[in-house]
Amino acid sequence: MIIVRLSGGLGNQMFQYAMGRSLCHRLQSTLKLDISLFKHNPHRSYALRDFNILEDFASAEEVYRFSGVPQNISQKIAHRLNKPLLFARRIFPWTLNDSNQRSSHAQPRVYAEPHFHYDPEVINLRGHLYLKGYWQTEKYFKDIEHIIRKEFTVKNPLAGRNLAYARQIQDCESVSVHVRRGDYLTHARWRRTHGVCPVAYFEAAIEQMKEQVTGSHFFIFSDDPRWVANNMHVDGPATMVNHQGPEAAHEDLRLMSLCRNHILANSTFSWWGAWLKSSRSGIVIAPQQWFGEERMQTRRLDDLFLSDWYIL
Repeated sequence: MIIVRLSGGLGNQMFQYAMGRSLCHRLQSTLKLDISLFKHNPHRSYALRDFNILEDFASAEEVYRFSGVPQNISQKIAHRLNKPLLFARRIFPWTLNDSNQRSSHAQPRVYAEPHFHYDPEVINLRGHLYLKGYWQTEKYFKDIEHIIRKEFTVKNPLAGRNLAYARQIQDCESVSVHVRRGDYLTHARWRRTHGVCPVAYFEAAIEQMKEQVTGSHFFIFSDDPRWVANNMHVDGPATMVNHQGPEAAHEDLRLMSLCRNHILANSTFSWWGAWLKSSRSGIVIAPQQWFGEERMQTRRLDDLFLSDWYIL
């Protein structure tokens, strides 16, 4: 069995699922999702329920057994009582008998993402695993791309205003523009880690898109539409798509994926909007500055972005 810990917003959860799904496919194993981090998180919640994924949740007992992190009071008590025994076994391993040694080899292994770029050691993973990380590169699941694309389709058909927007998007030279602000500004830690793309980036990307795509119609998706209206000027056809709240993020993602061309924010949400588009044709522009903190800029851009995307 492989348990993948989900964290972050929709885009991050999609990367984590795709990583676990790919590993399970290669090892012919069972995938379960650990959503325990969302129990007491006022900013994030489980967000994959609207997709056609293999949805199977790990129990509190399985999470504890795989991760070693107690999930309830009884587990915390048992964990505290077992600490001396666990310590003794680490210090005096020869005290284990043969049956205990055989059992220990079958114990699940916690594997944490060691850095922000592609980790080639993943290909060597075996056995029961608990995965911790963000896994933000297509290289982890490229071999099962057809499965990931199928499972990240939305369960319910398009309807109402979403259907109307979808028809409009498909009838023109559509360009999705994702302007991510919101929690990147209001949450202190995320503001330091991510920052926001400046207006100059979006203006330059829009001009570049207009030069390369005749008749561009820009569909703007943002968690701060008022800021966009007051600060971004698009000289040409543009439509603000802001009729649904964060609980329907999957609907915005589906509409973005229907666009022929894409301008990304420094956000995994817009990354998936561009990756899920039905055709590899079209222009994708992404920001070179993906993180706000200099220490985070260790990621190789060829891991994060596809080879035919433009980096600006």
